[in-house]
Amino acid sequence: AGDWVILWDSNLDASLQGVFKVVSATSNTIVIERREGTGLRAGHRSVALLTSGATVCSVLTCGGTANTQTTLGTSTSFITNSAEIYDPNTKLSTPVKAMATPRAYHTATTLQSGKVLVTGGVTEGGNAVTTLEIYDPIGDAWTLSGVTLIPGAVNHQASLLTNGSVLIT
Repeated sequence: AGDWVILWDSNLDASLQGVFKVVSATSNTIVIERREGTGLRAGHRSVALLTSGATVCSVLTCGGTANTQTTLGTSTSFITNSAEIYDPNTKLSTPVKAMATPRAYHTATTLQSGKVLVTGGVTEGGNAVTTLEIYDPIGDAWTLSGVTLIPGAVNHQASLLTNGSVLIT
């Protein structure tokens, strides 16, 4: 219970497509709750934002594609730079400022400062992204970090270390 499941089937009526939360499950019954988002995505990243004393945090979702077959070096479609913040208290997603670079299959890491570091990914043309962006949820602003990944990174990991650095592997 409590797991999020992304449902996508081209034969499913568009009004029924979306993201659902499993509320409870038994051997013969599953109870789900629909989560309204601003769009269906694959290859996106979602991270919990730091809280200010609240016990439930908001979630930033950024980038991704509507094409679930995106791979490095192939033509891709519908890669986005859009971002949204989901508030679990209201169960609503609100669009926020878009990233500078559309990307999918990137990483998103919440930093100790509360900002979010986004690294790498794949572009509309199937090329690896070499830029890093930092999202400031208080100012609703994205900033290019000035660091370049050589080569670009796709389907990689970014781990926050105890000293505040981020290890990209």
